[in-house]
Amino acid sequence: MKKLVIWGTGNKASELLMIYNCMPDNEKMQIIGFVDNDKKKWEGGRTFQNLPIYSPQQLEDLDYDYISIWVANDITWRTIYLQLTKELGVFDYQIIDIFEIFKRKLSAKYYNYDKSVQ
Repeated sequence: MKKLVIWGTGNKASELLMIYNCMPDNEKMQIIGFVDNDKKKWEGGRTFQNLPIYSPQQLEDLDYDYISIWVANDITWRTIYLQLTKELGVFDYQIIDIFEIFKRKLSAKYYNYDKSVQ
């Protein structure tokens, strides 16, 4: 199973995690933890949704396949994307929209369903 790190520990991350948990198991990756720029959120070994919160600098020590950015707005998303690729050495292909894969499969399923009904 592929390993996923989520960037973000705010309300948007909580909301998306609820949606993610409703996805079929075969569509999921193993979430190994969260990353946040806010030191108060990761110092002292704090957790989010029962998973560890890491500092951005700890990413290089983690064994993960992909990172998904779960934040409230596009400006913040872009800032984090640049931080990951320019400062932290994360490859572009490792930053994914975990829901895009699921949305494509749903779309294909219902698109094919709609075609068969016509």
